Amino acid sequence: MPPQVAARAFEAFYTTKDVGKGAGLGLDVARRIVVERHGGTISIDSRPGKTVLTVRTHPTAEAIGRSAPARRGATPRRHGVGQGGTLAR
Repeated sequence: MPPQVAARAFEAFYTTKDVGKGAGLGLDVARRIVVERHGGTISIDSRPGKTVLTVRTHPTAEAIGRSAPARRGATPRRHGVGQGGTLAR
């Protein structure tokens, strides 16, 4: 992902797809959920042939109360898109 795309990737309605092929809301919605609702972080690390989104969540007291206990020191899940747009875990 070129730096100029990564810099705007979390903007609402920003897309690199053709008209009618994408609304440009996916990463904006993800950011709102992770950052604004859960107080976490989401970032992009992009190099030629490999783009990785890193999501870290910090559960709120309310979220912990209604789900299984949070694990201390949990590692973030990393999902990357490699050559050809394939999802790598």
